[in-house]
Amino acid sequence: MLGIVPKLYEDELFYSWLCRYYVAKGFTSNSHFIEEVTGNNRLYLNKEFVPPFKAEFRHDIEKIFGFENVIRNHTLYGQEARFYTEEEINNVWELLQTDSFDIRTLFRMQKSKEGHSLSYCPLCVKEERESIGECYWHKSHQIQGIDICLKHRCKLKESEIRVGSKHNDMISPAEWWCNDSEIEMVENTHCLKYYNYVWEIANAPCNGMDAKKIIALLYKKLKEKGYRTLGQRLLGVMSEDMEQYYEEMGVSYEMCYSTLQTIFAKYNYPFIAIIQTAYFLGVTAEELLNPVVSDFDIADEECSHYGLSTIHFYIILKHGHRTSSHCRSLSTIHFYIILKRRKNVQDHASSLSTIHFYIILKPQQ
Repeated sequence: MLGIVPKLYEDELFYSWLCRYYVAKGFTSNSHFIEEVTGNNRLYLNKEFVPPFKAEFRHDIEKIFGFENVIRNHTLYGQEARFYTEEEINNVWELLQTDSFDIRTLFRMQKSKEGHSLSYCPLCVKEERESIGECYWHKSHQIQGIDICLKHRCKLKESEIRVGSKHNDMISPAEWWCNDSEIEMVENTHCLKYYNYVWEIANAPCNGMDAKKIIALLYKKLKEKGYRTLGQRLLGVMSEDMEQYYEEMGVSYEMCYSTLQTIFAKYNYPFIAIIQTAYFLGVTAEELLNPVVSDFDIADEECSHYGLSTIHFYIILKHGHRTSSHCRSLSTIHFYIILKRRKNVQDHASSLSTIHFYIILKPQQ
């Protein structure tokens, strides 16, 4: 039994609570504490999520705080799983029920972001020490792409505690590491708008999204912003414009041309890369969280992977009789046919060039 435990504060990282629990219970050995929590003193203690707790400890956490509440509201789950599909989300929760999950494979964490530090707001530190007698690590201060405290509108400070450093697995309460740093206020309204945009998306309910709709929405916006012509994506030009855009705003540009390519090639959906692309293209937070696109928008994006360029025809034929789904390789005029039935979609593409017809046959319900 945990006995009397510290309060879990609003917006507190659960790692921060573990650190305060360590102090409150009088532990003096990091390895003994990790053994107590996980049953394995050689486990890596991730600072942005939770470790695989041993059964007894997890039972107490469930009883006191609610395990799902801890994951959703006191870890970076909303960031790491933001653009996962419903199936991927279900797989995550299934793995979380075990006592042997690996946080890096659970969320496909990028190596490039493993070495950053825990951040803190000097004004939050001051207020908390005056009001509750201690400060703590905030979840909102660790969100990728947000460099300010949204409450006080001041720049966050980096601590000496590295998030992904394996040789720094020590228990590190914020009270031990947060200093009275110089306060740097942020007045740029455009910058503040962007940070609130990132927070709104990161903090929204996270139950799975339709990646096809998200990419179709972004692809549609490419044309509106002039980064798509004759079926070609001008990602190189767009990447340069984005870098200049965020530099002038005073925001760190977190991606590059190759990252844009992986997004539109549907290989990967990095949290901050999707957000910075969407914000640059004028996609609202509501549109990104609940993308509304037509069958044509999805078809248009999917056809772009087959090199469609000159003329696109989108024809919806509604009928009840059986239709052949064979595609032929034609020399001058090419037909790209997708038969959409109630369950299965047959997708046969041929070599496409001069004039392209995109036909979707929808049987009547």
